[in-house]
Amino acid sequence: MELRLTTWKSYRIQADAHIIPAIGQLNIQELRPDHLQKLYSDIRLGPAFIVLMATGLRRGELLGLRWRNIDFDNKFLTVEENLV
Repeated sequence: MELRLTTWKSYRIQADAHIIPAIGQLNIQELRPDHLQKLYSDIRLGPAFIVLMATGLRRGELLGLRWRNIDFDNKFLTVEENLV
């Protein structure tokens, strides 16, 4: 499919006309090691939380993990399933 120059300009004009709403001031704080240590000790599922924080997995990906997905020798984790 080919876009003609006139079509592209038309799309560009429409996109420029949209107003993006402001979301306000965000107060974002990074997790420091002492914060993480407190979270590990406060949460009953500490090992699962550690895996989530260390790998960036989503909750469903973590729940879908099986022992066969973990290669301890090569320190490799494979995500094959996702539970919702």
